[in-house]
Amino acid sequence: MSTSQFFTPNHRVLVVDDNEAIHADLRKVLAGDTAAHEGLRNDEAVLFGKTAVARAGFDLDFAFQGEEALAKAEQALREDRPYAVAFVDVRMPPGWDGIETISRLWKLCPEVQVVLCTAYADYSWEDIMRRLGHSDSLLILKKPFDAIEVLQTAHALARKWLLNRQAKARVEDLDRMVLRRTAELQTANERLRGSEQRFARAFAASPVPFAILSQADGRFVDVNQRFLQATGFAREEIIGRTAEEISLWPAESNDTAWTTVLKLSSPLSERRGLFRTRTGESRPALVSAEVIQLADAPHRLLMLQDISERMRLEDQVRHAQKTEAVGQLVAGMAHHFNNLHQIIHGHVSICLDGAQDAGLAESLREIDAASRRAATLIRQLLAFNSKQVLRFDVLDLNRVLKQLASKLGLLLGPGVKVELQLASELPAVRADPRAIEQLLVELVRNASEAMPSCGRLTLRTETVKLDDRDIEAASPVLPGSFVCLSVIDTGAGMDADTKQRVFEPFFTTKTTGEGTGLGLATVYGIVNQHNGLIRVHSELGQGATFEIFLPMADRPAASAAPKTQASQRDGAETILLAEDDDGVRHLAQKLLEQARYRVLAAQDGEEALRLYHQHANEVDLLLLDVVMPRLGGKAVADAIKKLRPALPCLFASGYSSEMLASVEKEKLIQKPFSPQQLLRVVRETLNAGPRQAPGQVPAS
Repeated sequence: MSTSQFFTPNHRVLVVDDNEAIHADLRKVLAGDTAAHEGLRNDEAVLFGKTAVARAGFDLDFAFQGEEALAKAEQALREDRPYAVAFVDVRMPPGWDGIETISRLWKLCPEVQVVLCTAYADYSWEDIMRRLGHSDSLLILKKPFDAIEVLQTAHALARKWLLNRQAKARVEDLDRMVLRRTAELQTANERLRGSEQRFARAFAASPVPFAILSQADGRFVDVNQRFLQATGFAREEIIGRTAEEISLWPAESNDTAWTTVLKLSSPLSERRGLFRTRTGESRPALVSAEVIQLADAPHRLLMLQDISERMRLEDQVRHAQKTEAVGQLVAGMAHHFNNLHQIIHGHVSICLDGAQDAGLAESLREIDAASRRAATLIRQLLAFNSKQVLRFDVLDLNRVLKQLASKLGLLLGPGVKVELQLASELPAVRADPRAIEQLLVELVRNASEAMPSCGRLTLRTETVKLDDRDIEAASPVLPGSFVCLSVIDTGAGMDADTKQRVFEPFFTTKTTGEGTGLGLATVYGIVNQHNGLIRVHSELGQGATFEIFLPMADRPAASAAPKTQASQRDGAETILLAEDDDGVRHLAQKLLEQARYRVLAAQDGEEALRLYHQHANEVDLLLLDVVMPRLGGKAVADAIKKLRPALPCLFASGYSSEMLASVEKEKLIQKPFSPQQLLRVVRETLNAGPRQAPGQVPAS
């Protein structure tokens, strides 16, 4: 049948009766717009309040014997015009009777809806069901017929036939979709199942839990070793007993229904449910069953697939997809939000410098604080989705913890003690110092909320080795040696549900308005961006331990150099500024000119190149936005550095790390930045040199 016919009404009806008068009666009722049609329309109008609409007549074919009917049905299939409904008389001597005819028709056309017509009690309902089996495609109609009843039945069954075909088409579409998405799993399952005979021979050694039950009384005849491992029962506790006697099906899975299903002769394939282990734990499973013959007696071959791990991995995949969706959204918004924060923060800072009114200054500080919180929120979202810009360095974690200990202690209550347990000769790690500090602040803040008045916070470092058993299957991290940083508190701890969701973005146990739910999500993202792992151990009333595993660096950390305060003196140099956002460009130009720099401002990359060629001998520094229309900052820098390779260049951007991969090795200032930060970085970049003096520009 063509695809379009799945959605096209089918009014083909086959009448099988040895009485020509019956043919005439049914033709009169079903073929056209008769009094019966009129009566049916009127009844519908009364019942449903609808205007009577004329119904299409049926396309009728007639047969006097079952053999003739089967031939017509075969011809209809060859023409791709199957019958939707068949009216079949129960008595049709001398050939097949109605029951035999229906049986043959269903073997040929399982979807055809059948009306068994009879004037006598030829067969009891039990006899019919025994010969035809239970079917929702069979209806019995007693003669003599009521015309409206016949017409209504024909329309209802034709509609049912169409709905069945549509449902079948939809199921087939869904099956194809599922097969595409689970191809690897289906392939593995097919290899495991094989043929019934091969499976029987491999029963004992199969890695899949299998059991054989007597079809007669449901008692276990045999189980393989994997079945025993999955359920936790000993062989002698199962053999000779029923599933009900060992409580294999927990109460919540409706064990009565399971027992009924398993006693049916039809096969059962991957039906989802629950089974109970010997310890009483309920576990999800796919249950399959097939009837096999053993010692000339029917038995059930039962397969019990524990899908706990698969469901856990599916949850992880769904979580990863949700995280990726949030990440794409945040990455797309970050640039625009950071530009807005940049403008607000920059102008507020300028106004604060000259504010004389105390009330105005306080309002400006509140605006600045709100802008900073918004910028922090964007950074947290980028961190959670592993998209924030990082500057990796080789770090000594012990040194970092010693330097931050006093600062972290300020985040804790006065009754909370901080203890450092630092491993000697700890290998270095490759990490971003600011990201590690952010990670520690979030974890310590979380610990502080768990023990607000008193307790102990332990920061511990050690070297550990992780193998395949320690790393989840879905993790991209490979086994090996790691530096482990543990943050341990003696607070209230977490229940199982909280522990499972603790790294979800926006999940919080605080009341509304008291937190964003991004603190631990940020930690999770930072660890992922460092190619590390994070684990949490906690029980209610037992505190919490967060373990962070970071890959070792390939060289030791450099000795700590004394910090020097960079000069922020005003300058007289010329800076070529390219920024497509008008607000950010005007702000940066204003700040630089206030610091006595000369600024050549361009609104895109092409204008920046034109300005450079006009003032080539005068430009001392390039300050370029990374992403601009028509020509980006990196392309501008590459073009100019072909002429002046030593010309200092500073990039600015509010985008995520994915957009900045091409400028990772260049000097970068991340938006939003403060006026002081901008001037400091500009001064540092100019001081770093060397640069070609004006007049030494190579000829182009």
